[in-house]
Amino acid sequence: MNKDIWLIYHKSSLSPRSSINMDGSDYMVGVSAVPAREMMEAIELFKEHLREDYMAPMELWKCVKWGSGDYGLESEIGSDIEESVTLAQASNTTITTGLSSEFLADLEEELVTVKAE
Repeated sequence: MNKDIWLIYHKSSLSPRSSINMDGSDYMVGVSAVPAREMMEAIELFKEHLREDYMAPMELWKCVKWGSGDYGLESEIGSDIEESVTLAQASNTTITTGLSSEFLADLEEELVTVKAE
């Protein structure tokens, strides 16, 4: 039986030891593409994926099966979701994409500066 891809929208803590912590961030906001047969299996695999990379879930906003059309954040993250789905399907592993807290802080600062001008 083939596995579906589940998209898990989350905020997760980042340890300095995490492989995706490139800028000293405390957390990330993102979407993970998780191959699994059922939603609960996807959530458990997602948590395991985070633990293995020195991360922990802080907030889970949504878990939706790829193909349902209810994705929400794809405009903010662009084609990264589709690329993550393709990689997750090909490798049968969880793929995470997102924005770090440092990047989000810089973006917010830029927006405040532009608004002030």
